[in-house]
Amino acid sequence: MWLSRIGVQRRHAREQVVHLGTGVRETPREAIDAFALADLAKASKADVDVAASESAWASLAGGREDMGLEDLALVRREASVADLRPRNAFVRLRTA
Repeated sequence: MWLSRIGVQRRHAREQVVHLGTGVRETPREAIDAFALADLAKASKADVDVAASESAWASLAGGREDMGLEDLALVRREASVADLRPRNAFVRLRTA
């Protein structure tokens, strides 16, 4: 269940938090970890089950403000980041 709520926030949610003055953001390490967990879910074919869990949670708790596995994969493709190990990976992902 914890994997269905990976904590990388969407841009609009981040902007709302910053607007409220709390300034909460994920650290580069947390963001890279989320992308790595998304890779692990896809490689283990657990992404389908996680998507089903996300759908169930959405019907119970409403829409999510963080990014799901599909969102993470899309951002990674748009940023053309194949390897998460280089130091500039977070910067490239953040700007995508």
